[in-house]
Amino acid sequence: MSIPKLFQERRACVVCGQDARRLARAPLPGEPRILAVSMTVYRKGEGKSALKAAPAVRVCEGCMIRAIAGGFFGAGSAGSKVWAALRSSLSTGYSALIAEDK
Repeated sequence: MSIPKLFQERRACVVCGQDARRLARAPLPGEPRILAVSMTVYRKGEGKSALKAAPAVRVCEGCMIRAIAGGFFGAGSAGSKVWAALRSSLSTGYSALIAEDK
């Protein structure tokens, strides 16, 4: 049985696919700084837990800046890819809450 690691060894951007293998405040030269955008879904329901952490979305600083500067809803932009990943993450968290109500 393998023990899950607290931090992933490889973190990749959902937009450009660049990855960083080292968890450090200062990345190695040429390695992107990967951000983890984390959200929590809160819903009152019948299940035991009304609070569920959605999976983190990993995006590099460059793509995050382009997403914010260009608007999250631009067609074919970094923003649309970030938004799609955030939407998927929220859906996963919300689905887990709904499953607890059954």
